[in-house]
Amino acid sequence: MNCQSCVLFRPDSSNYDEYKICKNIISTETQRSKLNNKFVVGRFSVLPFYKELEEDLKVNGCTLVNSYKEHKYIADFLYYDDVKEFTFPTYFDSYRLPEDKYVVKGVTNSRKHEWNTLMFAENKRRAIEISCDLKLDSLLRTQDIIFRKYIPLQTLEYGLNGLPITNEWRLFYFNNDLIAYGFYWSCVEDNVVKSLLDDFRGNGIKFANHVASILSNKATFFVIDVAKTQSGEWILVECNDAQMSGLNTIDPKLFYTSLKGALDDFKNV
Repeated sequence: MNCQSCVLFRPDSSNYDEYKICKNIISTETQRSKLNNKFVVGRFSVLPFYKELEEDLKVNGCTLVNSYKEHKYIADFLYYDDVKEFTFPTYFDSYRLPEDKYVVKGVTNSRKHEWNTLMFAENKRRAIEISCDLKLDSLLRTQDIIFRKYIPLQTLEYGLNGLPITNEWRLFYFNNDLIAYGFYWSCVEDNVVKSLLDDFRGNGIKFANHVASILSNKATFFVIDVAKTQSGEWILVECNDAQMSGLNTIDPKLFYTSLKGALDDFKNV
């Protein structure tokens, strides 16, 4: 790859500290019009008009890290068929829904902080009711609603509205290389996270790397969230486009330093 790498960052009050760290480590711009012949990693800047952004960047000789096709593969849950043996059994319409407990969400977003009213369903009937409610939601009305079989995860505590705070981790991958990881929930005490770390670094990362090896055939820059079930197995919770994914508990300096190293290696291939 001949062009230089650059982060296209859309800073706001919620991520400004991250933006300051990013621009001190990697070449960073906030306006797409200033980019010429760059390999572009979008950071909170690719939505809502992903395809249009990709086309605008191409005019100036730029390439977006995830093509629109790659982004759709992740964001629209098209990856499910490739990794369904590693994640929750999922149904895409209520007509084929067997009687069971479900987590109901959009293909991209959920209302997890309203867990006991707009996400968890104790039976099929309640799952269908929640799916109808989600279709009235301004964030989710344009997304397909999916029904994911409820498999209990190792739960550490409970949050607002009964939300389970679980043994869950977020991992960032670039071109099938793990560049950063951290605990998913920032509210959990450090000593609790440390007690889970050895198992995650062994079995959890091994599991995530295997899933990533499959997903990386169709996406370049993505996030995997994995969790441990109550029965002791690791499971894929979901995959997201890393350009729009929060760092959760990952140190931003560590993240952008690792990303810069991955980009430098990539451009020299």
